[in-house]
Amino acid sequence: MIRLVAVLLTFATVTISARADRLSDIANFAQSICGDIPEFTLTRNSIQGKVEANSSTLAKLFSGGVSVSASKEKEFYRGIPFEKLPDKIPTVAMCKLELAKLIFSVAPQLDQEKVYAASQRRSDLIAVDIFIKQTWVDKFADHDDLANDLCAEPYTTHKTADLLIREKTLTITNIDQYITTICPAMTKVWTEIKEVCNANIDDLEEIILSGEELKSPKIDFPSKHVGIGCLIGRCVHCRSQATHLDPKTLKPLSSTVEEFEKSSIIIYTTTQESYDQHRRDLFNSFLRSFSRILSGGSDEAFCKKYPIHCV
Repeated sequence: MIRLVAVLLTFATVTISARADRLSDIANFAQSICGDIPEFTLTRNSIQGKVEANSSTLAKLFSGGVSVSASKEKEFYRGIPFEKLPDKIPTVAMCKLELAKLIFSVAPQLDQEKVYAASQRRSDLIAVDIFIKQTWVDKFADHDDLANDLCAEPYTTHKTADLLIREKTLTITNIDQYITTICPAMTKVWTEIKEVCNANIDDLEEIILSGEELKSPKIDFPSKHVGIGCLIGRCVHCRSQATHLDPKTLKPLSSTVEEFEKSSIIIYTTTQESYDQHRRDLFNSFLRSFSRILSGGSDEAFCKKYPIHCV
C-alpha cells in the first residue's frame, strides 16, 4: 500500500509539473503575441492575425516541441476559438491573460497525441527507403548484347534511383535508359536521362496519385509508378541531364541539360505485372507510409480511396 501511494504521488507530481510547464509555455507565447501589438490596437482581429503568423510556434505548444507539417499547424490554429475573445482589450496584461486562458482551455483537444510523432515518422521514412531500394527486380540493358544485336527493338527502362525526404522538402532522382538502332545503317544510340526533381511537401497533394492499375481499388496488382500531384500549378522544379553514349564503349558522345517545372512527381515502383505476397506487403507498407509522410500522420484518406492496399 505504501508503495502504491508513493507511485501515485510521483505520478501526480509529474502530471502537475507537466501541466505547470505547459501553462508557463502558453503564458510566454501569449506575452510574445500581445507584447508585439501596440496597446491601442489590441483587438480580436489583430491578436488572431498575430497568432496565425506564429502558428508554427503555437503548434509546438502541443507537439512537445516537435515541428509539424504546415497543414497540421493550420489545424492547431483553427482549433483556437478566437470568437471568445473580447472585441477590444485595453492592456497588454489583459490580452496576455485572455489569450492564455483561451489556448489553455483547448489544450486537452490539441495535445501531442494528435501530432505525427517523430518516432512514427522515422518508421515511415525507413519503410519508404526499404521499398525504393528493393523495388527494382529488372536490371538495365546489357550493353554488350544490345550493341551486337542488329536492328534490335528499342529498349527502355526506368527506375527511381533515390528518394530524399527532409522535414519540409522532397527530392527524387529518376533515371531512364533506352537504346535504339537506326536501320539500315544499323547505327545504335544509347541514351541515359537523369532527372532530379524537388518540391515542398506542403505544396503537394496528401493523397498519392497512381498509375492506371492503382486507379481502380478492385485490381489486385501494383502500379508500375505512382505520383504526387501539386495542390495548384507547377510546384515541382526539375533538372534533367541527357547523356548520349557509344553503346560499345559507353563513352559519352554528347550531353544536354534542361530545367523545367512540372505539376507532379513520379516514382517508379516496378516493371513486374504482379507481386508475390512479400513484395505486395512491402508495396502496401510503402504506400501507407508515404501517405502519412505527405499528410503529416494520417493514411485515412488514402485507405478510403484505395482500401485494397490497407487490408
